[in-house]
Amino acid sequence: MNPRKTIAALASTAALAGAGLAATAQADTVKVTGGETELKPAKSTVETLDDLGIGIEGTTYAVKGGDYDFASIADGGGGVLKHSGKLTFFADEADTELKLKGFQIDLAGDLDDGGTARAKDDQGVLTAKVDGKRLDVGRLNTKKYESDEKSSSFTGLRVSLTKEAAKALNKAFDVKDFEEGIKLGKLSNQSEVK
Repeated sequence: MNPRKTIAALASTAALAGAGLAATAQADTVKVTGGETELKPAKSTVETLDDLGIGIEGTTYAVKGGDYDFASIADGGGGVLKHSGKLTFFADEADTELKLKGFQIDLAGDLDDGGTARAKDDQGVLTAKVDGKRLDVGRLNTKKYESDEKSSSFTGLRVSLTKEAAKALNKAFDVKDFEEGIKLGKLSNQSEVK
């Protein structure tokens, strides 16, 4: 056989195989219709907030919907989950609060953080509405992420503050203690799917 034809045939076969794999990966994405996501705040962050006289409330969020693949990250898992509910930071003495509403997990998304270097396992972004504007509030890190396709759930999705979120918190509470990269906590999810 002509070497050029052989190479062309191999390339075509590889392309078809790749397309087949992509189709298989997409087929694992399910329509999420409900469920619950919980944020377990990082102990170090809670202690820092206590020192600043700041509390947090609202760490469980109802899932409104989304499209998600509960396979492992290595197998192409991830997707988008939209939530209702809010996380509120508050300081009673100053009568001040900052609400993060309508969380959206985007585990396939790009973080618009002005080119700041990311950790190896940073895979996506957590967004929320702050004063009516949707912001990137958290980096999502999958180092400890574990998912289960049978139960449509995951645990261990780490969240750390973005530059935008740290800036909003510093401004709201008139402090300079919030910085990009501070651990917010870990997210776990149990979804209802079609």
